[in-house]
Amino acid sequence: MTEPYAKDSPDAAAADWLLRQQQVPDDPALDAELQQWLQQDPSHWRSWQRAQQVWQLTASLTPLPRTNKPRQRRWRYPSALAASVLLSTVIGHSLLHKHPQYRSDNQPEQITLTDGTRVFMDAGTELDVSMANDSRHLDLHKGRVFLQVSPDASRPFQVFTDDLTVTVTGTAFLVDTDSRRNAVQVREGQVRVAYPDGPEVVLNAGQQLAANDCRNDCISAVDSTHIAEWQTGYLTVQDQPLTSVLVELGRYRSGYLWLRSPELAQKRVTGRFKLDTPDAALRAVLGPYNARINSVSPWLTIISD
Repeated sequence: MTEPYAKDSPDAAAADWLLRQQQVPDDPALDAELQQWLQQDPSHWRSWQRAQQVWQLTASLTPLPRTNKPRQRRWRYPSALAASVLLSTVIGHSLLHKHPQYRSDNQPEQITLTDGTRVFMDAGTELDVSMANDSRHLDLHKGRVFLQVSPDASRPFQVFTDDLTVTVTGTAFLVDTDSRRNAVQVREGQVRVAYPDGPEVVLNAGQQLAANDCRNDCISAVDSTHIAEWQTGYLTVQDQPLTSVLVELGRYRSGYLWLRSPELAQKRVTGRFKLDTPDAALRAVLGPYNARINSVSPWLTIISD
């Protein structure tokens, strides 16, 4: 059996696993594959739990009374059923989560905190802020932010994600909760980063840490001019996996992108794309590969050969 193709979309993969488990119950080989996938990344566990919650909620709904309307045609393709479960998972995720203090939908947003700190939220970001006399906290639940922190040595500014804690007194830096990286990039000043399975490290301007990519050394150089490039309205990629590019574009459009082709998942992309016209950018990215774009609904688009 092959793994679900939407490797960069844990929610999509979890929906796939759930469907396969329902279709082939009590399959030891499938259960072993599922356990292996769950152990690959903490985000897989979270997505799997969400999928199960949505499945249980859906199963508990009371059916509506029958009417005399004509019977609808049965879905012929497993992908249609998979699409419905995926859509339920995505919608269920939003229903199960509490509302954050600040959020951005399909476009970047900017807020200024009471201390003068400027917070630039990329599309699809959710966060909460807490200000006290001796501390400043930002809880980043989803997405990524670029911060220009107002200096205040008596009140360190801390950013918390599921896996990282970033501490500064005044600087400009980016924090990205992307499940593939969990990255911190510093444009100006200096930050301290604490992350699982590693010591606290100090990052200076022009350095980045990608906690999920750690091997021997998690710190590497980064071109400061490319940090938070989304603030310019463009996405520039150089020989990047198509799956990664789709994740990026998915931030700026409504609905969910679901890549269903293992062949397309292996393609690489180079180019510069405008983020304020994400559908045009999507067509430009997929055009060279003659991919099919099927808008199942305003909330779900399936990409295939």
